[in-house]
Amino acid sequence: DLCDEAYGKMTYFGGMIEDPVVGRIMGTISEVDLNSAYPDKLRHVPCMKESCGRWMERSTLPDDILIGTVTVAWDVTNTPTCTPPFMVRDVDDCVYQPQRGWTMATIAEYRAAKEQFGRLVDLEWAIYWDPDCHCGNPRPFEFLVPLYEKRLAIKAEQKTHPKGSDEWWACSVREAAIKLVLNSMYGKLAQQRPDYGIYTNLHIAAYVTGATRAQLRRQSWDTEAAGGTVIYQHTDSVKAVDADPVDGGKTLGAWGREPDLDDFFVIQPGFAFPVAPGGKASTRGVRKGDLYDAFPEWLETADLSLPPHMWPPLVVKTTRMISRRQAIARGKPWIAGTFEDGKMELTVRSKKRNNQEAYPLPGYDGAWVLPPKLEVLNQATFADRLEMQEVWDDVAQLTRESRH
Repeated sequence: DLCDEAYGKMTYFGGMIEDPVVGRIMGTISEVDLNSAYPDKLRHVPCMKESCGRWMERSTLPDDILIGTVTVAWDVTNTPTCTPPFMVRDVDDCVYQPQRGWTMATIAEYRAAKEQFGRLVDLEWAIYWDPDCHCGNPRPFEFLVPLYEKRLAIKAEQKTHPKGSDEWWACSVREAAIKLVLNSMYGKLAQQRPDYGIYTNLHIAAYVTGATRAQLRRQSWDTEAAGGTVIYQHTDSVKAVDADPVDGGKTLGAWGREPDLDDFFVIQPGFAFPVAPGGKASTRGVRKGDLYDAFPEWLETADLSLPPHMWPPLVVKTTRMISRRQAIARGKPWIAGTFEDGKMELTVRSKKRNNQEAYPLPGYDGAWVLPPKLEVLNQATFADRLEMQEVWDDVAQLTRESRH
């Protein structure tokens, strides 16, 4: 069945979070963020009602197709980039971006890779949705555009009122309500737990995240082409040194430039933050205050002139929710979703990149470049992924039953 959700699952990887550089980066650090990345992708999605199109399987891909899955092979081992073009999973369900391999990918990612690397990327076949809308609503999410513009207008109005006034708070509430609507649309389309929702469509969810990853990669490749070095990527943002990215303003889907930073630290994907407290920080699963309480003492003891795999762990206290994966590992699936106090040891241990071959970033003492992995030898096949899904479905059912 060409429209089987399994094809959507194969290309659904979520946001891209990568740490091409780890350590302390001191100097001018530029950052650009995509304005409402996921709503921007949704506004382009075609109608997918059963009577408004058909699934096709071909060895070529029409130019105007958005939704679908392609199989691709690539080898960019001789290309100096921190960002290979595709993601793969291994049999343990870990995600990588190797320099060469074979995988199923979204159409948006394939097109970005083909434009960047040409003959180094080969399309093998494609399964795609060919829209032919008869319901009169060919772009069902176009209403997100005026909603986004309304939010911008409210934020502009808010600035005209004294902070903390009744008028200021009224604008704040209205703006937040629209933001919740904009950001919840994608989540309902991607819903898989505890069960599929009535709006779940993993083909669309895969397109939204895949197109955002493609845009993130294009920005990274453009930065490298202009002589910059990408140091951190997080879903819809790119940080770099020796770069001067263009500010695209507040237009939906454009790259908006954030204020430059001058002292930033990256430990691993999900843990990247300004050295001085107060700025925007990624502190996955850890309260920002707890991280900044532990960091100064650790920084005094860590010798950043040594390769990052030799740095001591940064120990931070935590109050964490137990994930499904952690609950399964403990043999207690029913504790998924509960909280416990503990400690987290943060090290440069990401499996995503080649930590053992780290080398100093020229001109930035204490910063180290982590090359991408060459390939993933234990890559999950289509059958492996289906088996993984069956396991997760069984665990979800056990969890629901235990809670009752």
